[in-house]
Amino acid sequence: MKSTTSRIKMVLLVTLTALLVSMMPVPAGFAKVGVKEGDWVKYSAFTGLDHTVVVTEYLYANYISNARNEWGKKGVPPYLDTIDYDKNYINATADSQEIGDFEFQKSVDGTIGEVYIELNCRQVGNGTIKVWYSIDGGSTWIDSGTLTLKSYWDWRNTGDQSANIDTWDKVNSLLVYLESVANGTWGGLVEVDCMRLRIEKPVALYAPPNLWNLTWGMPDYWPENSTEWMDMTVQSVSGSNVTVNSITHFENGTEYTKTLSGDVETASGTVGFFLIPADLVEHFEVPWDDGVTGPTCALVPLRIFINGTVSRGYAGAFREVNYVKLNYTCQPAPTRVILEAYWDKATGVLCEILVSVSHGPYKLTRGFIDAWTSFKMTETNMWLSQSELESELEGLRDDYETLQGQLNTTKSDLEEAIADLEASIDDLEKTISMWQMLTVVLLIIGLAVGFIIAWVVKKPKR
Repeated sequence: MKSTTSRIKMVLLVTLTALLVSMMPVPAGFAKVGVKEGDWVKYSAFTGLDHTVVVTEYLYANYISNARNEWGKKGVPPYLDTIDYDKNYINATADSQEIGDFEFQKSVDGTIGEVYIELNCRQVGNGTIKVWYSIDGGSTWIDSGTLTLKSYWDWRNTGDQSANIDTWDKVNSLLVYLESVANGTWGGLVEVDCMRLRIEKPVALYAPPNLWNLTWGMPDYWPENSTEWMDMTVQSVSGSNVTVNSITHFENGTEYTKTLSGDVETASGTVGFFLIPADLVEHFEVPWDDGVTGPTCALVPLRIFINGTVSRGYAGAFREVNYVKLNYTCQPAPTRVILEAYWDKATGVLCEILVSVSHGPYKLTRGFIDAWTSFKMTETNMWLSQSELESELEGLRDDYETLQGQLNTTKSDLEEAIADLEASIDDLEKTISMWQMLTVVLLIIGLAVGFIIAWVVKKPKR
């Protein structure tokens, strides 16, 4: 029993040690740079906006006519252009009283998003207010709904009216009148100190090409320019220091060029998430010299670890890639970061990134900031795409078939030459045989002649 317990303790100790070792930063001097000078990648397939800022514009009311004059008025027109109770305000003391018409300050700036008619108002008793508006000069009136009032001063609205108020012409011709409405049996009064038109205008702002530095503050923006593609070319490599030339091409045809440089081992500099050490394994920390900031929280350093290795398709080929998935909320809220990134394991080059950052209130002129983007590698010279491999294979196949044809031709010629040679040998052998026979015949004749001559010479004379 003691032996079994000891083995269990040993296994636990070894496992814990391995886990602690694996969840460590890349040791100094061991960061492998997987790129070389001239390596190049192209990123495209951009989705979303790098940054979207909602700018709020307020257009305050101006009292323009006494077409409806049943409410009480205190102060001087326009009564509702600023919060200044009890200097200037209006009130209703009975059901179904109307006052108007009001128009609003003019504007033509930006894209219209959501539109709200807002009243700074309160009730004393149980009254409510119905808001009517016209976008055609008063010919027709639209009931926007009834406000639920508080017993204290508060901004109230009947919801987004952008389905009807969707152009600046309609904004600038907008007329409004108010009607008091009993909530059950009328009692007390309702008061309005200020009325305004609140217009939420989405403004597309685009971050610089080093977005992957993931500095969550307010970067420099390129208004009105959506990113179409981005080229990254390695200019030099010295130890773990890499210099990269970046070209960002926007949809309107303009381009932005920047030189990025940094240490892959420490993540210092501006290379950021474009390049991390090659051949990292699960639980190893991704070098990142940065943190997360928000309007309500100080700099929060994040430690990011490789979650695992998977096979995914990039730039036309399936590659082994290391990935990170992170969902982080800064405390105190409301800054939230969602990150999903993939790096080629063999080179450490970024293959794909999806990132979103949500901030809460940011200054008085901006309701919120929602930064989000995603893009991925679509071309590179660091590996061959499937189509390029198939093309090379097809070329090799063509070369093989050409060589095979040449070999077949050579073989045929050789066989024909051998056949001719064999025929020549046969002829030669026949000729040799004939000469051999002739030689034998001649030899026999010669012998015969010799015998005859000898006989003639030796024959006795008579």
